Formats: sequence, C-alpha cells, structure tokens
Amino acid sequence: MAIQKSIKTHALPGAFSNPKRILMIIPNLDFGGAQRAFSNLSIELAQKHQVYVTAFNTHGGVAFAHGGQLIDLEVPGGITVAHKIYFFLKRISRLRLIKRNYNIEIALSFLEGADYVNLLSKGKEVVIISVRGSKVYDAEIRGGLGWLRHHILIPMLYRRADQIVTVSEGIREELIQNYAQKPEIIKTIYNYYDLDNISKLKIAALPAVIEPIFRHPVIITSGRLHIQKNIEGLLDVFASLPQRDTHKLVVLGDGELRETLLQKADRLNLSSWANWRDEAVDDSRQVFFLGYQDNPFRFINRAILYACTSSWEGFPNALAEAMTCGIPVVSTDCPTGPRELLAPDTKTPVAWIQGAEAASCGYLMPLLGGYPNTKAVEAWVAGMQSLLRNAAERERVTKNASLRIKTLSKEHIYKQWEQVLAGESSESRKGL
Repeated sequence: MAIQKSIKTHALPGAFSNPKRILMIIPNLDFGGAQRAFSNLSIELAQKHQVYVTAFNTHGGVAFAHGGQLIDLEVPGGITVAHKIYFFLKRISRLRLIKRNYNIEIALSFLEGADYVNLLSKGKEVVIISVRGSKVYDAEIRGGLGWLRHHILIPMLYRRADQIVTVSEGIREELIQNYAQKPEIIKTIYNYYDLDNISKLKIAALPAVIEPIFRHPVIITSGRLHIQKNIEGLLDVFASLPQRDTHKLVVLGDGELRETLLQKADRLNLSSWANWRDEAVDDSRQVFFLGYQDNPFRFINRAILYACTSSWEGFPNALAEAMTCGIPVVSTDCPTGPRELLAPDTKTPVAWIQGAEAASCGYLMPLLGGYPNTKAVEAWVAGMQSLLRNAAERERVTKNASLRIKTLSKEHIYKQWEQVLAGESSESRKGL
C-alpha cells in the first residue's frame, strides 16, 4: 500500500480554528466528471482541513491535480467472481486500517464502489457518501449484479451512511422513492465551477491545424464516447439538419465507441475526420472527432450551439461548462440534471417531453432513441433550427444561462460542503 505526496498540497494543520481529518475515497483517479469534481473538492477542503485522498489503485494514472496526501490502496479489480470478492474484502480491510491509523474523523466517498467500501469499513468516523449518477436509469446496472445492487446493496448499505450528498435533486428523489432512504439525511449539492478560470481558458488560441474548422458555424458536444452520451443520436440529428452542408459538428472526448461512431457517420453519409487517424485536417468534412482536450473551453467558446444528447446523467458538467462559455445549449430532458440546470423552476414531467421545450436557460429535448426515434429526431431538428435562425432567442437563453451559472460558483457551493462537514442540519436541503 503506497502513500504518495499529492500533485498539489494545500493542507496547513493547525493553521485554522477547527480543521478536521478527512479521508476522501474514490475507485480511481482517471479522467471523468466524478473524478474531476472529487479532485476539485479535495483542493478546496485541503486549504482548511487535513485531507487524505484514497483510490483503490492508480493503474490508469492521476488525471487531475488534487489536495492533501494521496494514499494508493494498490488493490486491483479482479477478473473472476472469486477474485472480485477477494479484492473487495481486501479494500475494506485496508480502508479500515487507514481510518484507524490516521484517526480519520470524516470519510467521504464518491461513486458506488467506493461508497460500499466506505460503509463496510465504518468505525467511529462520520461516513458521508456522494451519489453522482442516476441509479434507476443507468443502463449499465443490469443482470444479476444489477438486481443485487438495486434490491440489496443500495437499499441496505446506504442506510449505514450518516449523510448522503446527491449531485441533483432528481437523484435525491430516486433514493427516497426507489431505495427507501431517509429524506432527512440526504442533501443536494451541485457541482461547482471556477468561473474566473474558465473565462481565461475559453479565450486561449486554437491549435493552428484545427482553426480552419471553426471558420465555419460549429455545433459542438463534449463527453466520453460512451453509450450514456448517445453521440450516435446526435449524428442522426445532424444528418437531418438542413445546415449539414454548411455547418460542422465537433465532438470532444474519447472512449470505447471510437470506431462505432465513425461507422455510424459513414452510414449516414457524413464525411468525418478523427484525430486518432493519421490524416491531415480537412475542413471540408462534416463531422470532426477531436478526442480528449485538456482545455475544451477554447473550442466550445467558438461554437454557435452546444448539444447534450445523454440518455442519463448525474449532473452534466459539460453542459454547465458550455453555459459558462456564453453559447446557447440544447439538451435531452434526461434523468437527472439537465432540467435542474436549464429550467430550475420546473419539475421533470412523469412522461418525458416529446417535443422541444424552450426553457429559460436553453432548450430541453426528448430522449433520442425513445418514442419513435424519427419523431425525436424531428423534434431536435425543429428546436435547433429555432435557435440557429433566431438571434434574439439565442441572446435570451444565453443571458439567462449566464445568471444561472453564477449560482454554481466555487464559493457558493463550497459553503454547502462546509455545512455538511460541520454536521449542520440537512433540513435546508436545497442545493440552491
């Protein structure tokens, strides 16, 4: 079990009136929205508290700077069922030892696997779990293990938590309605965004080879190339847009669906370019896969429209970040998060929308691949056309989005985390 110095350490024990010894736990420190939120929070907490950051292993590297001291459990995931059980128990044992040896007062975990280990290693410390994604609508929770998670692990183990923090109100309601969790211990705290830093990053110059693409009107999206993000659905929409021959579609992100998406574009007769191919950039193409970018804001800032086609979410970071760049956004009304961002004064309908909804901060759209898919695509095309052709409407939603995103500033959201760590009442549960 390796203990390493962090990339960025801020902790100053004894320099504050009431610092706590906090253990933050996550399965890995790879690229991902949860990992980035985890790392950001660790940096803020380490300015006041003694923070230890723990991952099951760091085989995938450490993607983001973090605060405090890194403790690598060095326990792999396992391949066979027997190995998975063995390593799961080993993680619990090692985490229990860390909690005891470092006299941990608060153990805070992100993501379900870390939540289980945190809860099962519980001692005298306060255990807080942060639920980052929809459990009910996650298409990857299926089969025998999915049944076990839905009916045994989540309902029973989550009740051991002293506090549950959800990243959206929709997830909070799921835990209460579907998993019988106690409302009084669940608080919603949204992700926060460093608005000053984003304002600097978004004006950075584009790579010279990419710049010609953005001489054209660009529709853009950002996220893992994963089934959750449903980029295939976005390709269907773009192929149906009358502007497909004058506009460009840019996809930021990488993942296992690289070849699947390129093949989909070919089937739709959309000419594509991908940065993982050994080809020169050709701005006459229609779809551009730019891969992972460490500064996505400089690309998003130069687009005319941002599209989020996710089938489910926790709290969509990329959508919120697009709002900070001042471009109009359209998003599926998926569970959970987009409606809370774009139409915070409304509730998600029992039956999801079947047409474009002009919300205060952007447009909400039906799920792609839902009721007949052709009608969903038609609704998306109509909604996007409304924004692309109407400058006044684009100005309305971007102005409201700018005001909305200010409520998600680092300073505002971090105060809510401090209240949770201080053990203050969860009665005032609203994230905003």
